[in-house]
Amino acid sequence: MFKKFGILSICIFAVGCGGSSEPVLDDLDRLVAISEMLDNSFYLDETPIANMPISGSATYDGYAVILVGDAGQPAVDDYFDDDNFVLGDFQMTANFGTGAVDGEMTDFIGFGNRLEGQTFSGEISVNGAIDSAQGNLFEADYSGGLTDREGDTMYIDGELYGEFLGADAGTVVAESLEADNTATINGITPINAVVLVIGEN
Repeated sequence: MFKKFGILSICIFAVGCGGSSEPVLDDLDRLVAISEMLDNSFYLDETPIANMPISGSATYDGYAVILVGDAGQPAVDDYFDDDNFVLGDFQMTANFGTGAVDGEMTDFIGFGNRLEGQTFSGEISVNGAIDSAQGNLFEADYSGGLTDREGDTMYIDGELYGEFLGADAGTVVAESLEADNTATINGITPINAVVLVIGEN
């Protein structure tokens, strides 16, 4: 299991239970849902390669989180300082016959000292492939822009590294590395961002 997911689960729980943000009910429901999904994933092993489907497809629904930090400071560290993250919905389809994975992240809302209460339009697209040699892993490019109510847009693109979990590949998790992504505000001001996604079939 990816280390940042353990960090994220603890901190999301703290925010949802009276941290720096005061989410409305629908957003609190999403915080609770992703916390439960993360907790459940900790007890799952990587899907054995022999158990991976070789035909058909599966659609995974869940959540995406983008940890946001200032340029020059790791997003995870900045997240601990100010709880700055955006939470959205995530959907990805894996075609086990062709090996393709594609999806999107949408409907984001902000949390933290600087992002609290912000809603964002736009979406982040996801396109990639299942690892042909290691069939329970996948890599995918992501790119897109999220625009807040003031008209400022956070553009991000990078690479997600993911894995299938559970005996029947019923869960996917993936995260980006800061070194492998680019993030700016309005295409001008550089920022740091880490993307994490989780979904269940």
